[in-house]
Amino acid sequence: MRYALKTGLLSFDATRVSANDVGYPIDVAIFKAGSWQIVEQRFDYEDLKHITESWAEMLRQNVKDLNDEWMNALYI
Repeated sequence: MRYALKTGLLSFDATRVSANDVGYPIDVAIFKAGSWQIVEQRFDYEDLKHITESWAEMLRQNVKDLNDEWMNALYI
């Protein structure tokens, strides 16, 4: 479930960055393990700001580190 929530947040963040009509808050609801009790939480931008900023920096660094030899044919 933690993995699913992480990937869901990253998917939301990518959509939020690229679409004007997507934004916070994020409402999450899950069933508590072993019961039918629902746990709900609302997350605002400030709650997740450090995560989205960290993810954006990791993406920027990965793009910089990506092998670009395939582009050499364009610069002959």
